[in-house]
Amino acid sequence: MSELRVPAVEATEVMEGRFQVIDVRSPSEFAEGHVPGALSRPLLDDAQRAVVGTTYREKGAAKARLAALEQVAPSLCPFLLELAEVARSMSRGRRLAIMCWRGGERSRNVVLLLALIGVHAVRVTGGYRAYRALVVEGLSTWRPTMPVITLYGHTGAGKSALLRALATIGP
Repeated sequence: MSELRVPAVEATEVMEGRFQVIDVRSPSEFAEGHVPGALSRPLLDDAQRAVVGTTYREKGAAKARLAALEQVAPSLCPFLLELAEVARSMSRGRRLAIMCWRGGERSRNVVLLLALIGVHAVRVTGGYRAYRALVVEGLSTWRPTMPVITLYGHTGAGKSALLRALATIGP
C-alpha cells in the first residue's frame, strides 16, 4: 500500500503564527504542555488512548488502529464539524495545523478526514515533541536583555502578593 501524502508544516512555521494549532492529543497530554494559543480538541480521551496503547503493545499496529476507530467512531462526525467551524471562523490566510505527539497517526488521520469534508488543514511534522525540542534548544542559547529572576515557593508563601506589589511600582 502506498503512503497517502498529507500536507505538512514544520514546528518552526507553526511558531510564526500563521496557523491555528489544533492539538488532538488526549486531555492529560495537553495538560502536560502545549503550544501557546493551541486549542485542545482531543481525538481520544485518556481512557480511550490507554485502550489503544494497550492494544498496540499486545496485538500490534493494525489491531490498535481498529481499536482507535472503534473508540472514535461515535463522536467522529461532531468532532469534524467542530473543527470545520473553527476553520470557517478564522481570518483569511490562516489555516488549521493539526498537532499530536509525534506528528503521526492522529494528526495525519484528522487532516485526511478534514480534507474529505472540504477543510484544508496541515499536520505538524514531528508534532508537539518537535515543537518542544525547538523551545528547549532555543532556551539553551537564549540570552535575555535584562536580568531574569525565578520566583518559586510553596503555595500560600506570598508569590502572587509580591508580583501584585511589584506591578504597582512599575517597570
